[in-house]
Amino acid sequence: MAQKLGNISYTFHLYHFLVIHFFIMHREYLTTYNSLNFMGLFLLCVITAALFQWLLTVIIHGVLYIKQGISYNQD
Repeated sequence: MAQKLGNISYTFHLYHFLVIHFFIMHREYLTTYNSLNFMGLFLLCVITAALFQWLLTVIIHGVLYIKQGISYNQD
C-alpha cells in the first residue's frame, strides 16, 4: 500500500528518519547520568514514530477505499 522505494516502503524510511532525527536532537542526553531520561525519550520517540506510521497506513487505506467507491459509482 505504501509507496515503494526499491524493496523498502516509504514508511520504513520515514521511521528511520524520525529515529535518526531524535538522536541528533537529543545527543546531549547520551551521558551516564542522563541515561534513564534518554531511554525514556527514545522510547517515546519510537512509540510516536510507530503511531505516526500506523496513522499514515490508516489514511492511505481510507483514501484508497474512497477512491474505489468513487470509481465504482462512476461506472
